[in-house]
Amino acid sequence: MTFQIFEHIETFFLILIRVSGVFSTAPVLGSESIPGQVRVASALLISVVILPIQLAAHGPAHIPAGVPMFALIVIKELLIGILFGFTATIAIEGIRLAGEIANTQLGFSMVQVFDPESLQEESIIEFFNFLIFLLIFLAVNGHHLFIEAIAKSLQSVPLGQVVYSKGFFGEIIGKVPEVFILSLKLSVPVVVPIVFIMIVLGIISRAVPRIEVFMLSFPVNIMVGFFVITLYMPEMMKYIKYLIYTGIFDEIMRVIYLLR
Repeated sequence: MTFQIFEHIETFFLILIRVSGVFSTAPVLGSESIPGQVRVASALLISVVILPIQLAAHGPAHIPAGVPMFALIVIKELLIGILFGFTATIAIEGIRLAGEIANTQLGFSMVQVFDPESLQEESIIEFFNFLIFLLIFLAVNGHHLFIEAIAKSLQSVPLGQVVYSKGFFGEIIGKVPEVFILSLKLSVPVVVPIVFIMIVLGIISRAVPRIEVFMLSFPVNIMVGFFVITLYMPEMMKYIKYLIYTGIFDEIMRVIYLLR
């Protein structure tokens, strides 16, 4: 294996670049909480395992002569891996935004927790939604599916033969609004009951001005919100599992198809 790596060092290097792009942006694999040395070692190990597959499917990569052309190919290969992670990030950010919307409606806007994933402070419900996603992602072996996607990309898009078109980048940019669509789908079950409670309390405040509706709304919103979250949590978990397969990995396969 070592001899094979040194014999096809350029091919191995391009595989490593594509894998490194995934490890820099993909969920779990590119997590900031994982030490950089571990991510580099994992990228090297996966590249070593994938090298025989590449050689058997397409043989050694054909690298044009000249440093500028080689640098251009390296950038293209790195971008493929980054796009895989970006596709997954769209779904994750939608889940996070749904948690932020629900968090605001529950009245927890001032409460923040530290997220070791993003190394930033986040709202409670947002962090809770991300933890649910992370647990389901690991339960369905999502990290294995990313490695499988890398192997399939090498079969469909040979090293050094990536072609990016204007339509391709338009397709990728067009996926950004899906963050807001997804966040609305996940937050509506919590937001609608809270809005309904606020309308009822507003009517009560008009009918009975002596009642301190403002002070009453905080505990009521929290109790109703947590009750609704408890009720729809099983369905949310099913939807996140569905989203991992359709919203992430099916979209990654679509990206690979567009690059063929």
